[in-house]
Amino acid sequence: MKKVAFTIRETREEAKIRVLKKLLRTSRKRSYTQVKSDAADLGIPFDEVFDVDIDEVSHEVRVFQNHDVEFENFRIPITQLATLASPETMRTQSYDLSYHRACSIIEGAINQSTAQKKRIEAKATRYAQRYPTARQISAKTDKETLKLLKSASGPLPYGGPRTGHEIDELIAKLYAEAPWLNKPLNVIWASLKARMSEDSFFGLTPTLLVGAHGSGKSTLARNIAEKAGLHHVEIDAGAGTSAMRIAGVEAGWSSSQIGEVFRAVIDSQSPNPMIIINEIDKIGGGQHSSSGFRSSMSDALLPLLERSTARHFRCPSTSVTVDLGDVSFVLTANNIGAIDPVLLSRMRVIHIPRLTIDDVMSYVEARHADLDPRDVFDLRMAVIRNWSHAITLRHIDRIVSELKAANARPLLH
Repeated sequence: MKKVAFTIRETREEAKIRVLKKLLRTSRKRSYTQVKSDAADLGIPFDEVFDVDIDEVSHEVRVFQNHDVEFENFRIPITQLATLASPETMRTQSYDLSYHRACSIIEGAINQSTAQKKRIEAKATRYAQRYPTARQISAKTDKETLKLLKSASGPLPYGGPRTGHEIDELIAKLYAEAPWLNKPLNVIWASLKARMSEDSFFGLTPTLLVGAHGSGKSTLARNIAEKAGLHHVEIDAGAGTSAMRIAGVEAGWSSSQIGEVFRAVIDSQSPNPMIIINEIDKIGGGQHSSSGFRSSMSDALLPLLERSTARHFRCPSTSVTVDLGDVSFVLTANNIGAIDPVLLSRMRVIHIPRLTIDDVMSYVEARHADLDPRDVFDLRMAVIRNWSHAITLRHIDRIVSELKAANARPLLH
């Protein structure tokens, strides 16, 4: 099965919708500014009396009474407030205003009329007709990047196992190497089988592996990708919190670049690579731009962990619309309490148990089968004598590497 990963050109209809939304947003903002200005000229404390809610999708405005103000005790003559809507209303009414009537007048002043909306839609249509294949890749995209993008455009083959039986064999291999992870592997197994059954490709729903330091979280994620033959990228969240690493850097900046997630799709030539993000609990509050907006890794991840929004991700570096809905995300953390609850709500949480002495030795036997039996025995004795939950798989790998290096030294006569 193949899937179109991204489109190089924006269609005429996409261009029309994009321009229409931009014009509606601009018109609404201009009207809202004018209403506040008129209210100030009439001596009406607009912000104290009314709360305004704006729908970012439809750009419609709803006005509500500010609960901190007693509206009935703050009478506004309609001859004043009506000027915020139209001169005609001013001539026909002259009595004090009810709450609902006041909100209706202000909504009418800020929202576009049917005639205005038709004019805006006609303008957007004219724009789209002028650019029948509208916007291509950003004009600032260099030739090498353009060549790279075109090499990965169009239908791309899925990577990894193609059947449920192959998934069963994969989980069996993982269990043989790490039998203490039987419970986490059962959850992962069910998730992989469900995705294969529903969408006919190998992939995981966004998954968070939580466990003690050095308990094998990253190793498990890496082994899943490697044994599945799936292209994967590891990102250390503790080394930097900028959203730029995930989403990319906008065109026009000297450091403009494609984000790690999109780059994985291009490099793998498949729509379902795996992104492994280690120590997600260390990303903190993120960075702030000069205009005060957050640019944290958490903010960049939110739309990518939601499949519906990831399907229409727009790369800021190239302006290409990308389908990243089939990318698998596996995140690891030591402290689940330090993770943003909004981010946490988008992931399936799997707890990794603490290691025991038997777990450590099972790991050594499976991972380092070439180790001399005498060294395995000595290692077991050393682990038993110095056992502590502070011992991690990283410590064991380092000790085994030292043993192998010692065995490889030439004998001196």
